[in-house]
Amino acid sequence: MKNSEILKCARDYINSSDTVEQIADKYGVSKKTLQNNFKKLKDIDEEIYNSVEEKKQVNQVVGRKKGGSISGRFVSYTEEEANMIADAIINQQLTYKEAEEKFGKAHSTIYDMVHSDFISDEKKSKLDLIAIANNKGQTIIDEEEIIKSNGSK
Repeated sequence: MKNSEILKCARDYINSSDTVEQIADKYGVSKKTLQNNFKKLKDIDEEIYNSVEEKKQVNQVVGRKKGGSISGRFVSYTEEEANMIADAIINQQLTYKEAEEKFGKAHSTIYDMVHSDFISDEKKSKLDLIAIANNKGQTIIDEEEIIKSNGSK
């Protein structure tokens, strides 16, 4: 981007209610490209650079107040909770819907929890086998039985 284009994008960003992502879309560049170009403003026009940085911080505060998460996902559960739910699904052979009802969390959150880095690969494999069995209406007596019925692990 030319300096004049960077300045135009920056002024548009400062004077609108648009986010960096919306401005990037408007000008046909990626969010990362726009952010990198905004960094160049420090050498082009420090006053506009400071205004852009100030607006970014305001947008972050507003985003957090609205319940959003800025730069990364917000994890709303602990390692202990994730493992407890994973163990319950394994031991009771629950579907994600059943776990949702039992634990009062959305099934998508439960899925994220039991597939997070908090859960060992061994537990994840067991959870995958249970999910396969639940989709086929089966019950897992042990891992070997499901392996035999599917032909592989």
